[in-house]
This record gives sequence, C-alpha cells and structure tokens, in this order.
Amino acid sequence: KFFLLAALVITLSCSTSDDSPTQVNSNNNSSSNNNNNNNNNNNNTNDPGTFDVAYQGSFVNAAHNTSGVAKINTDNTILRLENFNSENGPVLELYLTTDLTAQNYISLGELQGLDGNFDYTLPNNGIDFSNYKYVIVWCVEFSVNFGYAELQAN
Repeated sequence: KFFLLAALVITLSCSTSDDSPTQVNSNNNSSSNNNNNNNNNNNNTNDPGTFDVAYQGSFVNAAHNTSGVAKINTDNTILRLENFNSENGPVLELYLTTDLTAQNYISLGELQGLDGNFDYTLPNNGIDFSNYKYVIVWCVEFSVNFGYAELQAN
C-alpha cells in the first residue's frame, strides 16, 4: 500500500507532458539523482555578499511553491539564487530557457538545495539573456516547471 501511495503522490506532484525539450548546452558534466548536488562549478553560500547585477528576476510559482530571486552578475559568469525556496521533487534541475515549457534550454545542473543562497557557474558561450530570459526549476522526470523567474536587465 505504501508503494502505491508513494507512486500516486509522485504522479500528482509532477504531471507528465508529451513535449520533449531540446537541450542546447549543459554545464553539468556528471549525472546524479541527488537534488543536493554540490560539484566544483556551483557553490552554496549562506552570505551572498556583494554582487554587481546585470539581470535579475523574482521566482513565481508554476506547478509548485517556488520563491526567491535569481541574479546574474555583470560578467555573465555567475547565476545566483538568493533566499531561494522550492518544494522537493524527483530530479530537479535549474534551467535557463527561452520559454516556460523548456523547449530550448541550458541546464545549469541539479538543484544544490531547496532553501538558501546558491551560486551556479554559467557556461562561457555568450548567452543572450534577452532570449534565454527564464530561470526555471524543472522536474526532469515529469517535464514540469516547478517555478520560474523572468530575468530583466538591471
């Protein structure tokens, strides 16, 4: 009964989609099912400190409660999540996308955590933030947008 209930909860928390997203680029070289991934490219920081901001946006809920602020520095090398909070789900990744359905996206890797301040290293390929203007918490297993921030020039 427990496994049936657990499967039902997962199914209800992440609805499925027939659309297959297209990954443009990946900054994550490892595969892990741990939502608290802490690799060398990304850092959890309790004190976000000073940060010259070029783009930023506040998270809003999509399929699940998500909050906080996404910021990109003026060098376009770091995406910072400040006061970030999201509900948990199976295999959650952070995407930069062109739309809210993640048809074209750049994966920044699995979420480092569900509550706190986190830095993600951006790929060095001249990202056009007027095109890739959404930061999305994406449930990979069920193709669901948990929540997103729309980046705007500062």
